[in-house]
Formats: sequence, structure tokens, C-alpha cells
Amino acid sequence: TFRLRAVDVDDPNQLISYQPAAFWVTTNASDPESWGPTISTSTDDYGNFSINFDPDCTYGVGKQKWKGGLLTNDYWKEANSSEFNVTITSEYQPYVTKPVGEILLRGVDDLIIRGNLTDLAGCGGVEGATVQFIVPEKNYVCNAVEEGDGYYNCTISSTVLGAWAYGWYNLSMNATRNYYPYAETLQVKAFYLADDPDLS
Repeated sequence: TFRLRAVDVDDPNQLISYQPAAFWVTTNASDPESWGPTISTSTDDYGNFSINFDPDCTYGVGKQKWKGGLLTNDYWKEANSSEFNVTITSEYQPYVTKPVGEILLRGVDDLIIRGNLTDLAGCGGVEGATVQFIVPEKNYVCNAVEEGDGYYNCTISSTVLGAWAYGWYNLSMNATRNYYPYAETLQVKAFYLADDPDLS
């Protein structure tokens, strides 16, 4: 909740009651002038005004700034408060999009891994995360490369896979990023290493 009180500095006994007021919050943590849309409200009978700020996708995660003030009215001039800080956080869910039930020839095919990181507030793909794909049966960690739009990929070479046993393998994906809690997922039977038949 953001809460302020409007005070008449010339006459502190004069209450600024029932006047139009508003709050503003920055949308980009790296740009201190990225003020978002006006969130309108009004003062109460004592000059207090407040909002319950529930950020939507207009506001990026991170340390944002906020301020409030009086809007145009018939009695007092427009004036804004000092700037204050607010930290916006969110949650995400990782999804393995490839491989899912894929069959590879051991020692022949590379394993191309791809996953998506989706903001659970409906704000699309999450960029800037550190993502790992792990084959738990081998404790093999593959550090992902970011593609953009919340997609990440990694490749395990056929040379590495050639030393692994035939059969099914699971694949986990985990992600860490500032202002999001750690998250992970497991894709069961993500890929199968099959024998390369000799047809000679």
C-alpha cells in the first residue's frame, strides 16, 4: 500500500480534503524517469490518500521508484512528494520444450535441448536468467545460452552421449534470476539413446 498525506504548508490547520490526487511508479528499474501511467485517487477528510498497488505487466521487476501528489484542483497548486523505493518481484515456470520423448542414435546424434521460462503473472517470456539443463542419471550439467523471448538452449554432443548407456533419460531444467524465486521442472523420459544399426 502506498500512503501519503497532503499538507498545506502555509496553513497546516487547513485540511486538504476530498481533492484529486495520484501516484506514479517507474516501469523500468534502469531508467529513473520511466514514470508509468497516472493512478488516480483522492484525499480523505484528513488529506490522506493511498492505493493498494498491484503491478501488472506495465511494471518491470526490480527496484522501482514511486511518488504521489495532488492533481489540478480549484484550491491548491499541483505538488508531488519525494520519491520512494518499491521492489517488484514475480514468479516464473520453466518448461522443457525439446526433447520430449525423442529417440537419438548413441554416438551419432547431438542432443539439442531447448526450454522456455514463462512469467506466471502473464507477462510473457523471462529474459536474463541463468538456466541449467541437467541429465540426473549422469549428473551432467549443460549451461544454457539465451535465445531471447524467454527461450534458452544447450547442446550435448554425440561424443559425450556416446559414452552413456542405451535407454531412457530424464531431463531437468532450473532457473535463477534476480527478483524471481528459484524454479525447476523435470521432463520424464525426455530422450532415448538407441543403438546405431550396422547395415553393412
